[in-house]
Amino acid sequence: MLDKIKQSNFGEHNLILYQDVATLNNVYLEYGKNALETLNEMILILPYHESVSNLFHSFKNIGVNVEKYKLQGLLVIVEAKKGYFDLTNELVDITIMIKMLLQRSNKLCKSGLTVFSDMDLFFHHNRLDELLKHETRLYMSSSWITNSKMKIFCCYNISDLNLLTDCQKQDVLGHHNRII
Repeated sequence: MLDKIKQSNFGEHNLILYQDVATLNNVYLEYGKNALETLNEMILILPYHESVSNLFHSFKNIGVNVEKYKLQGLLVIVEAKKGYFDLTNELVDITIMIKMLLQRSNKLCKSGLTVFSDMDLFFHHNRLDELLKHETRLYMSSSWITNSKMKIFCCYNISDLNLLTDCQKQDVLGHHNRII
């Protein structure tokens, strides 16, 4: 799976299917470390199952200089719920935050911005209509993704994806460049 993620190009909006949280956390850590230390990328992670502090701690445990990358604003981890919903629990346009980080990435002469977002939040809080709105919004505004130095990975647990109707599943899958 990690090799396919590494083969993704800037300008892509891809979908990652994962079996369990440990697999997803491994993707965050292995790709994140490589992206920060070798590929000169900025990383945004929106985890659902793992706390922000635990992810930072896990990055430290694999030798990533977390304080340096946090201080430079290159490793950004925001709880998925805080990224997607406001204080009144209404869906917000996450692309606003992503566009700001992309501008920062460009200003700092980084290779680009890579975004990992765990979509389980929408399933576990019974917000499937908002999930579909979000994916449609990204798909409909894909020109800014395609024309940018950014990769977006929407991460779906296989068992949760299977909760969607066939029509919803095809809609979600069809809104992505690649299924990994």
